[in-house]
Amino acid sequence: MIEVVDASETFSLRHSVLGRGRVPADVAARDDSHPDAGHFAVRMGGVVVATGTVRRRQAPSGGSGPHWQIRGMAVAPALRGRGLGSAVLLSLLDHVAVRGGGLVWCHVRIAAKSLYERHGFVPQGRPLEDAVAGVQLFMSRTMAPRSTHEVVHQQSAVMSDSPSPPSERETGSRRRRMP
Repeated sequence: MIEVVDASETFSLRHSVLGRGRVPADVAARDDSHPDAGHFAVRMGGVVVATGTVRRRQAPSGGSGPHWQIRGMAVAPALRGRGLGSAVLLSLLDHVAVRGGGLVWCHVRIAAKSLYERHGFVPQGRPLEDAVAGVQLFMSRTMAPRSTHEVVHQQSAVMSDSPSPPSERETGSRRRRMP
């Protein structure tokens, strides 16, 4: 299940997957505590295994209207391909939608391009080289405003189509089965 979390709870995974900074706290951004920022995570065994952040920030391409940047998307390597990145991304888009929508943009590693394309993002311009992340694409999409009721209804439908959870062997933890 996706949780709204404090930005600091995402630092360890973001640091290990995205490789920014010397210590986990180096991935912090000065606007992480802004009231419009949204930090989402999936936990397994109490450990954050997928995360993402969205915040109001003007796109490098300019333009008018509200702009939102997605950043810090990370999924534990052993759990990729299970829908966790999609679940986090949908939560980020919902966060934007209930706050009036607008242009949503991000810099995406080439390996994650198809994830964003499945959710309506389109590459803009030429690939760019980042010293830490490697080749990235600027991608964006427009998010229409929605009410909280519409978002909750859509999340319920998505949850019923969610992939099965990973096995005990994959997560290293035991889950108690409920009768």
